[in-house]
Amino acid sequence: AYKYATNSGIRWRPVLELIPPEIPRWGIQQGMVYNPATNDVYIFGGVATFPVTGPSNQCVRYNADTEKWTLLSALAAPVRYPMSCIYQNTIYVVAFDTIQSFNTATNKWASLVGPAYGTEFCFGAGARGVLWNGKLIVFGMSASGSSALRVAQYDLVTKAWTRPSLNPIPSGYSYAAVALIGNKLYITGRTDASPVIQTFDLLTLVWGSITVNKNIPSSGGCAVVNGKFYVFGGYDPALAAHTKTCYRFDPADNSLVKMNDLAIPFTSGAAVATAGSKIYISGGDAVGGGDSFYAYDTNQ
Repeated sequence: AYKYATNSGIRWRPVLELIPPEIPRWGIQQGMVYNPATNDVYIFGGVATFPVTGPSNQCVRYNADTEKWTLLSALAAPVRYPMSCIYQNTIYVVAFDTIQSFNTATNKWASLVGPAYGTEFCFGAGARGVLWNGKLIVFGMSASGSSALRVAQYDLVTKAWTRPSLNPIPSGYSYAAVALIGNKLYITGRTDASPVIQTFDLLTLVWGSITVNKNIPSSGGCAVVNGKFYVFGGYDPALAAHTKTCYRFDPADNSLVKMNDLAIPFTSGAAVATAGSKIYISGGDAVGGGDSFYAYDTNQ
């Protein structure tokens, strides 16, 4: 039987206890996607912590119906802080200046052509992005460590990269959390943890900003449920530490509500996937070594 980690009414379901011993733990900085067709959660890459340490090319699958874990084929190359999505039963993973695909039916990974933008455009500090109209819109940092966002677009049909004209692109971001609601992007994660949410309308190509009533930590994970987006964990520069905080933003009235804290702190760029009203989050506490996987139902 499961036990729930409860924080003032928020119920978090730890799922790691079901992992068989033959599956290595994945650590932190991994990617995660949910396949609604099969009710499977895929976790891949990151930095392994046990039994070996270092960048990982491991891929595992968790089925929410059978509660069974399966070790799958390894990625073509290790990835850290990836942006990932699933499109027509194929998983796409973008990390640094590379892209890989995984066929969920055949259990095979393949390397695709990454963006040919050299060191001037590199997802060097973690890729974030969304799937919109058959295209990946990916935000990253330059290889030089600049805090200015870089943007690329990958067409999943033509397999071609382009650089959309989104100028002026906001600066001051690290491991940005990017949410898509309707045809509008919402971006948080400024390095100063300021109370500003950037917006970008994908139809009108116009940037905007919303000032909310609370500071939002940088580098948090992000999920969209029922037209609202949640930002989890991240880094609080005032505390010089990773946080347990959870915020929910409602674009209907631009309100930001601080939810009850997570069960544990989550490291920069926590992996997040949504399944209906349920949110899965993984990535762990950077101090504690990671190896976490929690499920949270927003309806509870």
